[in-house]
Amino acid sequence: MGRGYFRGAIGVAVAMAVATWVVAAAYDLPVRDPDGVSVPTWVRLPVIVLAAVLLDVVARWAAYTRTTPRPGARAALRTVVRARWTREQVWFTVTGLVAWYVAYVAFRNLKGYLPFVNQRLWDTELHRLDRLLWLGHDPAVVLHHVLGTGWAAWLLSGVYVLWIGLVPAALAIALVWTRRSITGALYVTAVSFNWLLGVSVYYLV
Repeated sequence: MGRGYFRGAIGVAVAMAVATWVVAAAYDLPVRDPDGVSVPTWVRLPVIVLAAVLLDVVARWAAYTRTTPRPGARAALRTVVRARWTREQVWFTVTGLVAWYVAYVAFRNLKGYLPFVNQRLWDTELHRLDRLLWLGHDPAVVLHHVLGTGWAAWLLSGVYVLWIGLVPAALAIALVWTRRSITGALYVTAVSFNWLLGVSVYYLV
């Protein structure tokens, strides 16, 4: 767990934060918490990560007490925490969390700025492109005819909702439960680049 694992993610986060500030200043737009309507991400995400940390510690503590004769509950807990959650591990987890969060907030704000930057909506053109790609048909209508509007619609909606919770959960796993920190760092960096690519495509289109 040497330094530098999150250089890519930090670079993306800084670049996107600067872009957000420039666009917001140029068009007199606010920078907002993207999930302010529900539980904010800056609250929800640390709670998920702390829950993963707690589960990690409890599981290791239980295993330690089974294999070590009469260590004492508090002593065993201290041993597990000191062995597992060193200063380097805490720094690794916090750095990855902050880098991902900054990139995510920047992505959501930059995406929300699009109509103001373009000064128009492109829904009509994009709808025409959809129909062109689907040989003159509306893709939503085709999918409803093929899959139906009953259980398939509920299943697809469930998958979409599951994805919303899967992203922060996967992030917690990558930062807390991975045995090799480089694997977790690679995942967090890849997701950060995903936000960058996503908002870049929005603006290019």
